[in-house]
Amino acid sequence: MPVDATFDLNRLFEPTLLADRRKTAPYKTDEAELDAVSARNKGMSMFAWPRDTLRTSDFTWLTNQVLKRGLTLVVDPDPPGQGDGVHLFAVHHDQTWRVPAFRALSETAFAGGSWTDAGEAQLSRLLGYSKAETKVWLAQQRWRHAAWNGITAYTLLAAHERAVLDGLGRRCLGAPVAIEGMRLFLHADGHALKPNAARIAPKGLAIARVALDADVAWKIFGHPNTRARTKNRVVAGTISASLAKTLNAALRSNVELLGARGWA
Repeated sequence: MPVDATFDLNRLFEPTLLADRRKTAPYKTDEAELDAVSARNKGMSMFAWPRDTLRTSDFTWLTNQVLKRGLTLVVDPDPPGQGDGVHLFAVHHDQTWRVPAFRALSETAFAGGSWTDAGEAQLSRLLGYSKAETKVWLAQQRWRHAAWNGITAYTLLAAHERAVLDGLGRRCLGAPVAIEGMRLFLHADGHALKPNAARIAPKGLAIARVALDADVAWKIFGHPNTRARTKNRVVAGTISASLAKTLNAALRSNVELLGARGWA
């Protein structure tokens, strides 16, 4: 990543975590979404919380909001040994079939090893989003993530590096000797790239991304729980010689380049 040290990588990212989501969210507040369920314009609302939340005022507030709209609140704890969370569903009584359908999807969608666009689309339909809303949501996730599983990391590539990438079918970053010392970066708070990030990038460089296995990503960037919090929220890391030998096996997506029409 031959970047001028004076270039601020923060410029490539949205200033707030929810900046891009607010543009496309069908419902701006929980109350608005519950109103839609009450009016039967949406099939169901779902909240995923830690189980301890059931003892807090947040749960009391949600219960009141659900019941005053004439809805049923279904409390569905995680199965034993599969976490300590709980899913809360607000739904009309005659639509409670959506809850076991959601559980069945959760239990079967990872049979192929990872979540998919098809699983996400099915979940969206169970929650009662329209085809148009689901299409917008999937496009938004496509912009934010290189794959449903893994940690999306970015780098900046010069023309000759992009030529090598294309020669490899964009299936990997390159041979170990070529990627040793390559710098990758991501936003520590998960902010998405700005829509015009490709034009903001330093002249002659293109933004590339790839999804990494989480364990490998934390070796490069440090684990979020132990990483020092700094004013600069973009975290960069260098691929070491030892990691370069195994990195390509830890990729969870093809490498993609950001162009005028999006990621490809």
